[in-house]
Amino acid sequence: MKISFLMPAYNAAATIGAAIKSVIDLQGDFERHIIIVDDGSLDGTYGIAESYRERYPDLIDLVRQPNRGESAALNAALERADGEYIALFESDVEASPEWLERLLPEFGDERVMGAGGRLLTPGDSNWIERIAGYDVDRKFTSQPKYVRHITSANAIYRAEAFRRFGPFDEALYNSCLDADVNQRITAAGYKLVYVADAIAWHHYKGSLGAYLKRNYL
Repeated sequence: MKISFLMPAYNAAATIGAAIKSVIDLQGDFERHIIIVDDGSLDGTYGIAESYRERYPDLIDLVRQPNRGESAALNAALERADGEYIALFESDVEASPEWLERLLPEFGDERVMGAGGRLLTPGDSNWIERIAGYDVDRKFTSQPKYVRHITSANAIYRAEAFRRFGPFDEALYNSCLDADVNQRITAAGYKLVYVADAIAWHHYKGSLGAYLKRNYL
């Protein structure tokens, strides 16, 4: 089994190394293909990603493009994806080692097209990051197993989903971009699954401006 991990990155120097390492360290018997797209970062994101590519040339592809937004970065990665499954993994997220093993069994149901896990806030987060994480975690705690939305921060889909329902709409951003894809999938009668014990940690940006931009703009 081959899984392509799509990792868009913009100014993620503080977190991308841990995100890449967590994907490399995932438990399970599978072939991984990590596609990182640096979307015009202005910090050291590209250099950090390049250092991992040099260490793991058989696992990692690295693309650099002018800043065009997360949807465009995901589509650039999607064009290079060759796995049976497509995992979306943001550059500020760290997966638990068993994350993938908790999600893959759900695809035993042929009507399941995607599965996503739970996001938690790291313990060393500042108060703004904790507020952002609380908002997200509160939504996760009340979710049923079968849902209308799984987040692009940590999700996996059959590759067939993107062949059948198309790529990301590059006019959309934040949660709208994955909500649009999810809506296309569920409207066609397929299932999305939320798996509460497939855990990842999300490093939210620690400024008030970033929090407001992410949630209200």
